[in-house]
Amino acid sequence: DFSLLKNVSRIPGIDFDAYHPDLCYLFAEGQRIYGPTAGYHSMLVFAAFQAGYSVEKTLQLFRREIFEHCGYLSRWEPERDRLMKVFSFFNLDIAAPFRSWSRGQSFMYGLGHPKAGPIHDVARVFLESIGIETNKSDLVPHDTLVDGICLPVYPEIAETFGFRGSR
Repeated sequence: DFSLLKNVSRIPGIDFDAYHPDLCYLFAEGQRIYGPTAGYHSMLVFAAFQAGYSVEKTLQLFRREIFEHCGYLSRWEPERDRLMKVFSFFNLDIAAPFRSWSRGQSFMYGLGHPKAGPIHDVARVFLESIGIETNKSDLVPHDTLVDGICLPVYPEIAETFGFRGSR
């Protein structure tokens, strides 16, 4: 409870699922299931498992038509608008940085794990919003999340957003 503290500001986190719309958390007996990608799992793989599909049949689900049918390729605008609204609630305008984040690559490693550039930009936008002048620089701190789990962006999804996906 920070209500008694002075000079505390809240900054929202960056969460964005348009690059990884197939991800979900799975639970068994009230406990989260962890695997090679920590707590993340593929909804398509889970559905295929539940349906008793073979590995070969499951792999056939990973194609553009299925992604379109599941709504995976139409996540960009709603996610962008939601993210802008969240930051706007905190009186932070990230529209310009967002445009640069999304040019030619994914700016996220997973649903709630942005790359270092967006974190750096949000810090700059926040400091400027409270009247602190920042140094304009392309230097970004080392991205420590790259040493952890970096989820793939399916090629068909990346292509929809104008870059090359994971292979």
